[in-house]
Amino acid sequence: MALASRAEAVDAARAALEAPLGASAALRCLSTPARDVTLTMPVTGQIQELAVMEGDRVKPGDLLLRVDDRLADIEYKRRKMIANDASELKAAKARLRSVSQRLKAAMELLQSTHSISQDEVDELALERVLANSDVTRLLHEQSVQAIEARRAKLEKESHRLTAPFDGTVVEILTEQGATIHADQPLIRLVDTRTGVLECSLESDGDADLKVGGRMTIGFPAHNPTTMRHGVVSFVSPLQDSASHLRKIKIRFDNADGAVLLGMAGIILANVQSPAEEARVGARSEASPREKPARVVQQ
Repeated sequence: MALASRAEAVDAARAALEAPLGASAALRCLSTPARDVTLTMPVTGQIQELAVMEGDRVKPGDLLLRVDDRLADIEYKRRKMIANDASELKAAKARLRSVSQRLKAAMELLQSTHSISQDEVDELALERVLANSDVTRLLHEQSVQAIEARRAKLEKESHRLTAPFDGTVVEILTEQGATIHADQPLIRLVDTRTGVLECSLESDGDADLKVGGRMTIGFPAHNPTTMRHGVVSFVSPLQDSASHLRKIKIRFDNADGAVLLGMAGIILANVQSPAEEARVGARSEASPREKPARVVQQ
């Protein structure tokens, strides 16, 4: 069901706007941001810094707020110092090298001049085993301390709430100086550059719908001329038992912000690819009695 022109699409949108509620044809749609999240933190504490205001645009990694992290910072520095302290390991390695050299010399003496007893050689061999064991133990402890330092760093970073994506701060649910609890809703962040039109579709009118299909959508309640081409991103495999409707989602570009997300929308028509348009044109010439395109409206 392709539209012949933009003028027809505008007329269809106006007709949908003026049509009575009972005359709605199959689709009830609402636009939403592609990403809309309410951010929380895994820690409890007092907010030391609230770095944004409602309406601020943020990028990934930008600081939104910071909870008192002084104790976490001290613990991280302590763990880092322990992890970087290699003095004991260096001493153990030096001892291992010394014992290994002494054992080698003792074995050469035993074989060449017999000026040293076998018991002395065995004692040095045991000392070397112990020295090697110390080095292995200290290497393991160094790895554990590095992991503990990493854990302490992550604990410190968990006191900072940063933006996970490009977006706009639309709601701040706390204030500077307030004490927050783990998993408490704090900041709502949305990305309005991509919208999603969520529709409830009558099951007998969805034969042509499939994921990846292109659709023309409109927003007559806002402006009958505001239209977008979107791509079907989801078609529910289920039908609601009460309403007998199926849910579909259509993603569309809204980088210019022309669509005020949250408003109602409608599906105007399928958008055909150039190859499909050529095939339709060929069929139209061969079959002039073909039925005209049908516009689905709300």
